[in-house]
Amino acid sequence: MLFRLNDKDFRPNEHNLYFLFGLKSSATSADIKSAYRRLTRKYHPDFHDGAKSFQDAFSIINNIYSILINERKRFDYNIIYRRKIKDMAVVNYSAYNAEDFHNDAYALIPAGKYRVRIEDAKERISRSGKDMIELTLAVSGYSSKLWSYIILDQSTPEAIKKTNQAIGTVFDSFKIPHGDLELDHWIGRVGGAKVNHRDGIDGEPRANIQYFLYRKEVDKLPAWKNPDGSTPTVQDNINPDMTDFDGKPIDPDNPHGIPF
Repeated sequence: MLFRLNDKDFRPNEHNLYFLFGLKSSATSADIKSAYRRLTRKYHPDFHDGAKSFQDAFSIINNIYSILINERKRFDYNIIYRRKIKDMAVVNYSAYNAEDFHNDAYALIPAGKYRVRIEDAKERISRSGKDMIELTLAVSGYSSKLWSYIILDQSTPEAIKKTNQAIGTVFDSFKIPHGDLELDHWIGRVGGAKVNHRDGIDGEPRANIQYFLYRKEVDKLPAWKNPDGSTPTVQDNINPDMTDFDGKPIDPDNPHGIPF
């Protein structure tokens, strides 16, 4: 999943090369060589019956390595990379909207069971170097956001079983068709989660997703509430069961109902 082999929008020349290798921009040559060896073992087409997708991934890996391991090419790339980061910061700052700020944006959510909505879903790399899905979640009745991380561990049969169980729970809770790993299709879906508290690094309690609820438990939860306690309307763009407002199922290829 690191190279998003099935993502038609993936453009290697426009992505952060360090991220694609699971590295920081401060990585040493030894770090780069180590990442290259790891990815070569994982994506070499000889290990995947010569599949075209893995041939493409292997070519991308070699192209990235040729840039990062070459001192001059890496120097030139770093200039471009930093310029892009700076441009992104300027764009994000200029788009700041004071109305997006809420005094209770970081309010502690009490422990309990809640309806939660997937606001964003991204592929990440865990601290241990494993592929991971990061979910950003809105919680019924609260402005605060919560995060959940699904580690895609394929190291042992037992790890694969646990990974499939974790993803299967998400499919069930959020009514995602089983096997649909197009993360864009997950955004906007509503399921349920058990929230508990853990101490943060500063010793203060932090709300945390303990586990996702199965659909039969989600259906027993109170209806979705806005942060101010009101019931959502069509304008609030809340769509708990991924049906349009006439009750018809939403097209999975166009989950947000965009008319163009």
